Amino acid sequence: MRIDYLINFDFDEVNAAVFRNAQLYMRKKQRQDNICVIVPYQFRALYSQADVVAVIPKKTCERFGIDEYKKVLEYVEEGVSPKDMSFFAKIRKKLRSVRKIYFEQILIRLAGSVGKDWLLRVYKLFWFSARQRRYFINNGLERYCLESVARKYPGFQYIRVGDYLDAIDLSLMPFHLGKWFQKNFAYLYTMIAEGNLYRSELAKDHLLSRFGDFASSATVRYVKNFFVSSRPKIILRTRNFKSKATMNNSKLEALKPLAESLLEKGAMVLNLGYPLLELGIKHELYCEVEHSLTFEEELAMCQAADAVATTGRAGLFTGFAASAITLVQIDEEWSQSNLEKPVPLFEARAKAGLKDIDVRGFLQKGEFGLAAQTIVENLQRGKESRTESLKNVDANQSTSNQEIYEI
Repeated sequence: MRIDYLINFDFDEVNAAVFRNAQLYMRKKQRQDNICVIVPYQFRALYSQADVVAVIPKKTCERFGIDEYKKVLEYVEEGVSPKDMSFFAKIRKKLRSVRKIYFEQILIRLAGSVGKDWLLRVYKLFWFSARQRRYFINNGLERYCLESVARKYPGFQYIRVGDYLDAIDLSLMPFHLGKWFQKNFAYLYTMIAEGNLYRSELAKDHLLSRFGDFASSATVRYVKNFFVSSRPKIILRTRNFKSKATMNNSKLEALKPLAESLLEKGAMVLNLGYPLLELGIKHELYCEVEHSLTFEEELAMCQAADAVATTGRAGLFTGFAASAITLVQIDEEWSQSNLEKPVPLFEARAKAGLKDIDVRGFLQKGEFGLAAQTIVENLQRGKESRTESLKNVDANQSTSNQEIYEI
């Protein structure tokens, strides 16, 4: 296959990749060209709409200083959290922000007035995140990837992508974060509503082997039982970052009593996190583990459950919302409360035929027993209809001809 354009993973939040994938989905409605994406192995499956996925394997990631991706996610300039920065470090950070707003944006706009080619050249020179600079550009990984891809697919145009670049037509959106999110959530809504969802085909034996790489033998036994149990099976997908968007971390005061109530109803509860929010529960039907699964592997685990509960306010939610799994809504979506025009992804999922469970009202009142009862009863009553709804979802519509190239 010949590729026309090569773009890169943003080395940012998961939702950046999900949004880029939705852009590629919308692009396919208008154009026939082929696009390749360079992406670390953990997030390969997020680009279901790319024609070619150039995967950076684990050994290559480690060679260039990415031994675990949590390090990338929690990276901040100066190597410390903002509250621990020195006075002069904070001043330098502020000056860089001012330069980006008043110099680089103006320069990119001026280049765009000359033509799209100039816009893309100047954008590539100036517009990238601190994470992208640290873990992709300055360490030589970008150059290594470009040389490798060029040997396999010569003749492409490379565009280093980041915020505000729209892959639909390679145009620049306004330098306004609210408008950027507004448009991307709208693209994602369309992709979900039209039933183009992520699905993992990984076997359960593969998952058991992967858990054996980082979890205890007791955890592996639990996961094995989780796969075959006839009990209601719930995954809590938690997060507990120390320095990155901590306001969107999972809430112990809500999830612990919910998990305990689910256990009282006879459900199995598996708490997966990266990083994990520990709930401190001791119960034979409960297990928690901080994992190192790829998105495709984690999605396969979620597909093995009857339902997945996770916050709707963090970046990973966009990936789960765009997946063929049953979700338990435990709080308000970020896109419902932070956008000028709310974009409810749960509504898009309903249009696609997915049947989710909303327990927000119970949790807000502290009625955790009723929340657990609602979840379990919905799962028991609607198991057949849920299975049928998932079968009717047209998942990964454009991946049949997708090529995977390991860099």
